[in-house]
Amino acid sequence: MHHLQDRRHQPRYNITEAVINVEDNKNIGYTSNINAFGMMLVSKTRYPVETDLRVKILIPISHNERAPVTLQAECCWETEIKGASLFHSGFRFNYTNQTEVQFTKILFDSIDTEATGLPH
Repeated sequence: MHHLQDRRHQPRYNITEAVINVEDNKNIGYTSNINAFGMMLVSKTRYPVETDLRVKILIPISHNERAPVTLQAECCWETEIKGASLFHSGFRFNYTNQTEVQFTKILFDSIDTEATGLPH
């Protein structure tokens, strides 16, 4: 839907929120940074490039309010965090239409970076 270059120039939010795999409702890790086009996932699991996941993330929009968003995510790259038994994985979000993109952009533009859910 959007060219990779367009995605890379969008602002990123350095928030730490749990990422849930919708298929089994299990926590698979947490975000390191995120925007409406993708996220960096920190996880104990290595996700091979081209892995597709349906994920749910609670987006902080205030100190006491989180908006759930469910997104289709595809792994574009992964690397091991040396000495930590963790992996960084870059996921891009795939949309089926322009309305989904616009809705998600509006939601992400309302992120309150001071209200993140996990310790930094």
